[in-house]
Amino acid sequence: MPQKKPKAVKERSSGAGYGRRSGRSEDKRSPKERGNRGASVRDKFSGGRAETQGSGRDLRRQSSAAAPDGGGSAAGGRDLLSGKNAVISRMESGGSINQIWLSDTLRRDSRLQTILDLAARMKVKYQFVARRVLDELTGDEDHQGVVADIPPYAYLEFETLLTTFAGRGTGSLLIAMDGIEDPHNAGAIIRSAVAAGADAVIMPKHRNVQLTQTVSRASAGAIERISVAKTVNLSQALSALKEAGFWIYGLAGEEDSEDWNSQTFPEKTVLVVGNEGKGLGPLVRKHCDVLLKIPMRNGTESLNASVSAALMMYKIQEKRGII
Repeated sequence: MPQKKPKAVKERSSGAGYGRRSGRSEDKRSPKERGNRGASVRDKFSGGRAETQGSGRDLRRQSSAAAPDGGGSAAGGRDLLSGKNAVISRMESGGSINQIWLSDTLRRDSRLQTILDLAARMKVKYQFVARRVLDELTGDEDHQGVVADIPPYAYLEFETLLTTFAGRGTGSLLIAMDGIEDPHNAGAIIRSAVAAGADAVIMPKHRNVQLTQTVSRASAGAIERISVAKTVNLSQALSALKEAGFWIYGLAGEEDSEDWNSQTFPEKTVLVVGNEGKGLGPLVRKHCDVLLKIPMRNGTESLNASVSAALMMYKIQEKRGII
């Protein structure tokens, strides 16, 4: 007999960010008690069995086959990527680079040889120029003496992500952003997702920062090691993931939200991270099965969005026995 879906999450009453507010998911049953989701969606997308499997990095390469692989913005034309680690990470992951400009002050830098060796292996042209040339290229950003001309970043289609993970036989952790505005926060969340072993990141097309060189720099090149899918409507995307067997956990922080230690996270989990000031949007909150909070001490009411996300990712993976 079909299991009832969890009741909608109540609207928050006040507050912003990741502090204490009110509102929680009504359904107290665990994912295991509520039964298994996803059979019908697996049949719909894969004919009753897994057709596509692979890691987040595999998906990046699938997407790259149809479009140039890049770490810049979604806008058309070329983009610039700056920073030693960001450029090295891109080359090590096989990302396309058109050309590299190097400051002539780098000749005694230990990482210069790494860049030159990778450029030679990938047959990428490089040129030493005066530092002021790089300043002009990047608008005086702290480029660390390394600037690369790259194709635009190739986002993964959400439908591809859904099809892949709906039929995947092993556990999956997806990280969804809901209104993240600071590119440094977005980059830090992506970096934590890679470090914690998440499989993919989902970004809304609107009212959320997109992938730029600032995001890439903040991620320390981690965007080259994980799939990032773009969706026009995050609420609809979460609904589709629910049908595919995923359980949606919103990082909210309300006083009566569920303590992270009280949860046993299922194999298919989505963690949603809300806006830095306003938190989760009302429609997104309604699609969350559980709202989670991180225990606070000494009168602290909130944490930075990227810090909260990192802590929660590691807690989820610890509970699932992955870390």
